Amino acid sequence: MKLTDLLHVQRANILMSGNPLRLTRAFLVAWSEEGRRIIMEEPPFPVGGLGDSVFIGDPSSVRGFDVYVLFNPISQRREELYPLLEERPGVVLLYEQRYVGASINRYRIRKFLDYIVAYRRETVGTETVLLGRLRDGKIEESKVLVRRS
Repeated sequence: MKLTDLLHVQRANILMSGNPLRLTRAFLVAWSEEGRRIIMEEPPFPVGGLGDSVFIGDPSSVRGFDVYVLFNPISQRREELYPLLEERPGVVLLYEQRYVGASINRYRIRKFLDYIVAYRRETVGTETVLLGRLRDGKIEESKVLVRRS
């Protein structure tokens, strides 16, 4: 399992946690370059350079997009998202600023997730990413990626 595998999924719920700004922007750029239509809530970071395929609005109230981006579903306890996550209308990307790795088992949202990408800056110059595939709310397969700069 590689991070690039997630770029090609058509229907999946993906949780990115730990404020993974660069990873999220890379995913959004790649999806917009593929021509996927993206709808997102008001983002906590600049989204310039993503082209005309990105719309700002309420992803939980519209359909017909390829990618739905929602922010802080765990820290804001947004249970109204569960119907959208259960429906899986396309790729639903959940961006969580808090770090949630193996502790995902504590949260109800885990039952709706297909993948988790948990980013953490460890020590000076080292970053780790926990990449996991979930099935029935449990991490079935995982890999830790390390980047040293």
